Amino acid sequence: MYVTTGTNDILLTINDYVNKETASYQLTDISNNTLISEIIEKIKVLKNYTYSSTDLVLYFARVECKLSEKLSTYNKSNRKTIKLELYLSKLITINVRTLQSCGTGTSRCIPFWSFCFRQNIKIKIIDTCEVRVLKQKIYNLTDESTSIPVENIVLLYKGAPLNNFLTLKESELIDNCRIDYFVPLCYIYKKKKEESDEDEDENEEKLKEHTKSEDKKVDTQQNENVKSENVNNENVKNENVNNENVKNENVNNENVNNENVNIENVKNDNNDNAKKC
Repeated sequence: MYVTTGTNDILLTINDYVNKETASYQLTDISNNTLISEIIEKIKVLKNYTYSSTDLVLYFARVECKLSEKLSTYNKSNRKTIKLELYLSKLITINVRTLQSCGTGTSRCIPFWSFCFRQNIKIKIIDTCEVRVLKQKIYNLTDESTSIPVENIVLLYKGAPLNNFLTLKESELIDNCRIDYFVPLCYIYKKKKEESDEDEDENEEKLKEHTKSEDKKVDTQQNENVKSENVNNENVKNENVNNENVKNENVNNENVNNENVNIENVKNDNNDNAKKC
């Protein structure tokens, strides 16, 4: 075994399973610091592939190589020659057989009659997804959340439990394969629950709209009351002004009358004096 020194001295052998016929070729100018995404790009250039980088998946010893990781993540022993397998991710159909049972996890009791009432669910999923993604998709189609958490669900393939952190391809699940999925004795599809949730959301939306409408009416009424109050205040002010004017006019009239009386008195005094003379 040769050990790399950190330079571009790694010889990478690619076993290509993209096409029906398996091909094998080598890549040079690779170091342990090379990103998996860069290796994918080199392969695309070499083979004239038009697939996107996310459609092409590299595996190292049945472990999927993430695009954002460096080669050193998988080549921990710093080997100078490495073999990787290249696959094209594809959409596959998984046939899920639900078995009604009691208990949780692997501790389950399966009544004999439950085999007569089992149901089959078909799931379409990319084969490079992890098992836990498949489990969540199945979980979302049933009403399991009312009984057990998704962590306690176990998927069986060929009688063996599937590892949550392996991809479907790593777990050797192929198109139209069948897996077993345990459910409680009594369950319903979540679709009914979702319909109920939609009705609740619709009612809640109507309630909000009604509340907004009532609020607008209250605001309008308050504004009208304020306007009326302002008009009344203005009328009161005008009335006060008019009253004040009337008072002033009365005072002026009284002053004029007094002045006229004084003048009349003066005239009378003058007449009396004239008579005496």
